[in-house]
Amino acid sequence: PLLMNPESTGITDYKTKLQEYAQSDVRKSVKYVLLNEKGPSNKPLFEMGVYLDDVLLGVGTGTNKKQAEQNAARKALEILVK
Repeated sequence: PLLMNPESTGITDYKTKLQEYAQSDVRKSVKYVLLNEKGPSNKPLFEMGVYLDDVLLGVGTGTNKKQAEQNAARKALEILVK
């Protein structure tokens, strides 16, 4: 089983897990889009959306884009495994 509850498996790289899930179905593609950036330039907060075949599956925030993407991927996985 590729997808299990992300919390119980100790997954830390949600982006990789989401990519693996998408690649298990050749019709699916994953892309990350910057939805919003706020805060001062020395302490920005990024909001990224993760799309699976143009369907928004998760939104995450972080102090850098990579962290926001990980959080978005985690939320997408939580939706997919329910």
